[in-house]
Amino acid sequence: MPKTLRLLLAVSAILLVVPSAAHAAFSFTRTDVPLSGGPVSLAVGDVDNANGPDIVATIYTNTGPSSIAVLLNRGDGTFAGPAYYAACDGAYDTELGDVTTTGSDLAQDGKLDVVTVCLRAAPGRRPGRMAGDGAGGFGATVISPNLPIGQTLFTNDPIELANVRKDGGPPLLVYMTDFFNLSTFEQGEVACVSWDWSTNDCFNRPGFPAVGGALISGRLNGTARDQILTGGGKGFITYGIADGLPNGPSSIWTFSERDAGGAASWMRLADTDGDGHVDVIASRGDSMGGSFSIQHWGASTGIVDGPAKNTTSVPGLEPTVVGDFDGDGHPDVLGITAYGRAVAYAGDGADNFGGAQDVPLLGYGNPSYATVVQAEPIDVDRNGVPDAVVADQLGANLQILRNTTPPAPKPVPVPTAPPPSPGPKPVLPLSGIKGLPTTVILGSSALLGFGSASNPPTASVDLTLTVKATGKASAAGKKKQPKTTRIGFAHIVIPPGKTRKLQVKLSAGGRKLVKARGSLKATLTLAATGTDGSHATKTRTLTMKRAPVKRHKG
Repeated sequence: MPKTLRLLLAVSAILLVVPSAAHAAFSFTRTDVPLSGGPVSLAVGDVDNANGPDIVATIYTNTGPSSIAVLLNRGDGTFAGPAYYAACDGAYDTELGDVTTTGSDLAQDGKLDVVTVCLRAAPGRRPGRMAGDGAGGFGATVISPNLPIGQTLFTNDPIELANVRKDGGPPLLVYMTDFFNLSTFEQGEVACVSWDWSTNDCFNRPGFPAVGGALISGRLNGTARDQILTGGGKGFITYGIADGLPNGPSSIWTFSERDAGGAASWMRLADTDGDGHVDVIASRGDSMGGSFSIQHWGASTGIVDGPAKNTTSVPGLEPTVVGDFDGDGHPDVLGITAYGRAVAYAGDGADNFGGAQDVPLLGYGNPSYATVVQAEPIDVDRNGVPDAVVADQLGANLQILRNTTPPAPKPVPVPTAPPPSPGPKPVLPLSGIKGLPTTVILGSSALLGFGSASNPPTASVDLTLTVKATGKASAAGKKKQPKTTRIGFAHIVIPPGKTRKLQVKLSAGGRKLVKARGSLKATLTLAATGTDGSHATKTRTLTMKRAPVKRHKG
């Protein structure tokens, strides 16, 4: 950049503001950037594809060509001095978008361009485009080939770039209205979404109410195309187009009016109530006072048709910048006034905002200071924390507000009592039983030994021996289910500190079965009771055999 195009940057001290009782303080570092003239429009975007968002401001002149000032982001939270590029005669508004012209329309080439409105372009007022070179520079203005449909453009007619086409691409939106000039009794005429003002790309305003004022677009209902919001008699007019329909005649556009408590001068979009759907923040102000309101956007109903929730602000409130400035996860509002004063409001995520906290701007504290201001959100240092830039027309100045608010403290977890100690594991009464066999030999006494039990932990044991008898065929030829027969039982009490043998006397039927078969499978069930009153049961399969017969030689 030539040295003649560089201006010194005046950096102010960190501005600390006093917190309200319920909210932490906001703080900003303000950097003042003098310009060669008064900025009337402001846009933010990465015009050189490096180091994050850059700043583009339009400097209007009453006679002769306007100019745009470009401040390139250095990537360290600072900006290079402004570089100036000649714009068209009477350029006043600025939007940034990838809108390469293709003769009769707008396309995309991967580079951000400047779109403006040329008030004194012969033979009439129409938009113009300055092609971006992708490195931060811009070419000469190319003016739209055709005159707009409807009335001519005025300095208060906003422009917007929105994606409303089925096949993509950002078309041009100019809402032509004389809504603010009540002496002419003219209302809005028509809005178009094309470069050459094709009739099929325009949609008619409603016959009533009056339309005009602020203009904004966004994916309000999560569809593939933007919706368009502008001012109406009650507050908002919302335009939309069905995603399944192509571009075409104005009949495919639908609109609805919603109450916002009055016309808005500025609008922003943010999810203020945390329901996952963006809401509309509308601001307005004059020398007597100011306010901003929240109008909810529901999941299925769109903007709620009812009075908006209003927050009273300070006189001269104009644009707002919305973002989570204090890092608590909820959108906050930074209102910019025409009297050298910004005011910050901490949001709680439920549409409630704390008291105004002053952020001094150029002219702060001077009761005679009155100017026109523009403002845009910007992440100066790409740290994910929102900052802001303010354009001051009277002061011929850009003011970069770098957010230095400490992040909100994380909630301190409420201490809870530690879980009770599990203590020693209980000793099961079965653990006191030792020497359980898998095979027992039936002797002459009919007693079968099953090891021993000690106290502690075992106070008593019930031993049960059962066998399953082979089922016989029924008269129908079906085999009967085997029966379970008890062939032995014993209840053994173990005195404290003692150990007792576990023995079961086999019943006569059991002895007969063992002797007849020589070997018998049986089930042993042990039901043990511990010294602490606990109970445990164990079942195991074992084999009972008869003792071998000793034969004597004669």
